[in-house]
Amino acid sequence: MLEFLRRFEHVRKLSLKELSWKLIILLMLLSGQRIQTIHLLDIRYMTLTESSCSFSISKPVTQTRPGTHVHDLVFQAYLKDPRLCIVECLQEYDTGTKPLRGEETQLLVSFVKPHKAVSKDTIGRWVKSVLAIAGIDTNQFGAHSTRSASTSAAKSLV
Repeated sequence: MLEFLRRFEHVRKLSLKELSWKLIILLMLLSGQRIQTIHLLDIRYMTLTESSCSFSISKPVTQTRPGTHVHDLVFQAYLKDPRLCIVECLQEYDTGTKPLRGEETQLLVSFVKPHKAVSKDTIGRWVKSVLAIAGIDTNQFGAHSTRSASTSAAKSLV
């Protein structure tokens, strides 16, 4: 998947659809979170700098135990390869969607009019679409596979 993402144009040259797809895959791979958590990302609770981006999750997540809460999601810039830098991708996405989103505060908005917040099902379809375009068998691997793949890869690095 990372090799596939490296083949994308620079984020400033991507269409909103391509940028949305690249961002969702990076969010899924780097966070190790479920689609529900990614769906809850809100620009009101986002801190975006040149070197990092963090999100506080303001709403409860279904899968967490009572009394516990999802920790903030923190993403560091990946200076070794800007083509895989989620911070650069988030900066471009934030800039590109600002004039489209109106009052919408959910991070992920539709790349077609009327540019409203996307549903969890749409996020899942986006992930599955990117997997298919990357040549990954979507009959065997679905949107949820990114979660296990990212955590397995992280564990192998330890």
